[in-house]
Amino acid sequence: MRTGEAVRLIFVRNLLVLLSVVAIAGCASFAKRLEVSTVSKIRVQRTTRAEVEQLLGKPRETVLGADGLTVARYFFREYRQSTDVSHFERRDHPGDIRFRSLTLKYGQSNVVEQKLHDESMTPIYRTNAWFFAGPILTPETVAFMKRDFTTEGDLVAKFGEPSSRTFDGEGRPVLVWFHVQTRETSWSDPDVQHLKVLLDERRVVRDYVLVEHALSEFEPFTLH
Repeated sequence: MRTGEAVRLIFVRNLLVLLSVVAIAGCASFAKRLEVSTVSKIRVQRTTRAEVEQLLGKPRETVLGADGLTVARYFFREYRQSTDVSHFERRDHPGDIRFRSLTLKYGQSNVVEQKLHDESMTPIYRTNAWFFAGPILTPETVAFMKRDFTTEGDLVAKFGEPSSRTFDGEGRPVLVWFHVQTRETSWSDPDVQHLKVLLDERRVVRDYVLVEHALSEFEPFTLH
């Protein structure tokens, strides 16, 4: 195997570990892949919580809202290897991270009241001896954000489409971006950040947080 190809395969393996992928592509059950055909079986004002959990299992996250409301979040992610015929293109862009999320709100009767199904593809790039995925997220790059002023459009223009769209316990939109950067020869101390943004009903920033994690703590998609 050529050295470049070997390095790329090692990168893929370690990135999956870094992203806390609990099942590689093809190993998750079809239902838990959150395909459109599966999620379409869940109907607002009709499907019960018991029926959802029979279909998808227990959610990855559960958030209690006001007045007996509950928000449940399901996630699926996988590495999609580049199919480019050019070795150089595959070296510089080895693949993408596909991330799907399903957010459900249950009322007091445990029937689905709100549903949001989202999918994103985040490219993985190689520059010299570095691999990275997602927009650069630092105190400097988020300094432009102002509560009650910056819009969703401003965020997308700066960072691109978010890695995940969900909502909080009150049904307000939440956007998530993540960034991973590491040397191809060392995985002991990667730079990892994620940005979580809460929007109001005008799609304007209500609040946000930029979080940095050590490798052992990294879970870029968890929202509290």
